[in-house]
Order: sequence, then C-alpha cells, then structure tokens
Amino acid sequence: MPPRVKFAICLTLLGALAIIPFSSCGYTGCADVPVLTSISPTGALAGAPAFTLTLTGRHFHSDTILFFGGAELASTTVNDTTMTATIEPTDISAPGTLEVWVSGTPGGSNLGGPCGGGRSAKLPFTVE
Repeated sequence: MPPRVKFAICLTLLGALAIIPFSSCGYTGCADVPVLTSISPTGALAGAPAFTLTLTGRHFHSDTILFFGGAELASTTVNDTTMTATIEPTDISAPGTLEVWVSGTPGGSNLGGPCGGGRSAKLPFTVE
C-alpha cells in the first residue's frame, strides 16, 4: 500500500476512534512511545523537603508528560533519555507507594508522522 494511502487511512481511523493503538496505523514515520527505565531516587520520607526526581529512559521529548502518583507534574526534558522534576513535600505527604510514568502526546512535537503518543510502563516510588 502506498505511504500516502496509509497516511490517509491512519488519519481517518484516528479521527474516528482515538483509542486505536498508534502502532496499528502502519505508518513508519510515527514516533516511538516513551520508555521509562528507572527513577532516582526510588523513595523518600513522607513530608521530606523538596528534591529533584531524575527519570531515565528513551524517546523523551519536550512534550513528554510526567505523572507522579496519578498527578501530572511540571518537568524538564534534559534530552531524549533524561527528564527531571521537582517533588514537593505535598507530593509525598503520606506513606505509601506512588506510581511514576511518562506519556507522549499524540500530535505533539515528537512526531515524524501522523501517529505517536502513548504511555510508558509504571515504576514504583515508595514514601515511608
């Protein structure tokens, strides 16, 4: 199938059903889904002073979104493998395990084609 036809079909499908996995588009210009491989530190004491959380992975872009405990946090993309964010005492106010993940934005600057976006695997952050 010619690339132009794949492009048109992909856009039609995405416009009709936003839940279609982007890999189903069959368009080779799509950006890769961000991959989160590690975070540092992996835990903190409840109510601890603010600190910098460093995320390591692949396919990070300026519009990659960080989620910490289910809340979107402001972050800085250092390069395509590193992001940082400031974790405030209010973000870790109670003991427990918080999930950390990143998500690409469909249609964002990370695209080389009509597809893109997606969520990384989640990593645990322990608050003691």
